Amino acid sequence: MNILIVAATSKGGPEVTVNKLRKGLEKEGFNVHLFNPYKIRLSSNIYNFIPPIVRTTLSDILSVKNLLSEEYDIALYASGIPHISIFGLHSAGIATAYYVQGYFYHEMLGWLIKGGFRTKIGAYKNILLYDLQNTLKQVDLYILTCKSSGVFSRINDNYVVLPLWVFYDEISTFAEIKETYYYSKDFKRPLIVTYTSRVYSPKIIPTNCIIRLLKIIKRTVHDFSAIIIDPLGIPRRFDNIIVMNSISHESFLKLLAKASLFIDTVIDEELRHSTLEAMILGVPVAKIVHPAYKLMLDYNEGDLLLSYSVQDAVSKISEYLSQAEYYYNAYSKSCENFVIRKREWNAVKNPFIAALKRIV
Repeated sequence: MNILIVAATSKGGPEVTVNKLRKGLEKEGFNVHLFNPYKIRLSSNIYNFIPPIVRTTLSDILSVKNLLSEEYDIALYASGIPHISIFGLHSAGIATAYYVQGYFYHEMLGWLIKGGFRTKIGAYKNILLYDLQNTLKQVDLYILTCKSSGVFSRINDNYVVLPLWVFYDEISTFAEIKETYYYSKDFKRPLIVTYTSRVYSPKIIPTNCIIRLLKIIKRTVHDFSAIIIDPLGIPRRFDNIIVMNSISHESFLKLLAKASLFIDTVIDEELRHSTLEAMILGVPVAKIVHPAYKLMLDYNEGDLLLSYSVQDAVSKISEYLSQAEYYYNAYSKSCENFVIRKREWNAVKNPFIAALKRIV
């Protein structure tokens, strides 16, 4: 079966997801081709004089001709934003799948509130295309990272849940990193690491709120350090708290391996790539989940430091830090076991692969 992954992604989580989708599908024997519709260029004489939003729209339209020249069974759109080409491919009889990343409408609202003129126009365009593709039933299968993303993106049927995952070979590689940096940990002055996001999203706890949380914890536990990775933030320092906005993935993994605790900044049931990386490095994870998502969880307090309120999180994290070495050893193994049981590719792939085969 031939699968086309259409993706015009930014760096960070979306790019990682696209690469993992490709690797996973190839592991299952599919022929996979990756295509970026925005790389279709117009005549060089006029290309640079066209506004970016018009340029990308025309490139997307022109890409349909290129794509129809090949024989694909499924076109899987994985950018997280809609593309005009889906209408042309679907009308030509190619099955279409749409990978939903985050809460679509909420994130577009963020573009409208915080973005400049071009960003606002892009948001309106994306909302229009998204509503059109849904109303005209141009999508045969929606792929969700968690059920809540379907709820907030108005997807009620024709979906499959594919949680973010790791591959077994990643677990082996991370075991080497873990072993190398384990003795760099300072349990007398535990290091907390957390990561926000490259995009605005209402499901992600903002940096200022994380800083306030850590300052409250410091009233009880005085001796710890914290590093917040915020790609959109301003580098700064507050006593024992450092905010960074630029770090390579390799450096991030080394930093994680030295940490005694990782704080997940998503308030729904999803476990992000950075969280899974922390868990397979054996780093315990603290997560605040909004009570509305409680019934959607497939993990519990035995797997990570799970809280349903800020007060509960302060209490649990403070207790953890006060006896970091003891709790680290207790939670480290449970984190690794959880990932192997419920987030390794072989544990999540079957419903996804079956759903893809059904739409052809």
